[in-house]
Amino acid sequence: MVHPDVRRQGLSQRFDDIRLAAARAAGTRTVLAYWSWVTGLARYRGLEALGFRRVSDFDFFNEPPTGLVTAMVLSWLPPS
Repeated sequence: MVHPDVRRQGLSQRFDDIRLAAARAAGTRTVLAYWSWVTGLARYRGLEALGFRRVSDFDFFNEPPTGLVTAMVLSWLPPS
């Protein structure tokens, strides 16, 4: 989460880079992220740009106001 006063300065991407670097350094093979409409479409697109793929369904037009949670996964190994 980024405070509204400092949004749109690339902080979310920097935080993602740090988290993913730490995960790789720790030997993590798979990272799970959760996205909802509340976090915004830009966040979803940012996760996609990092290589995350959606592993649960969502429907932009029929979500409750709080948004459904969508699971996204990034794996550094090919699926088995």
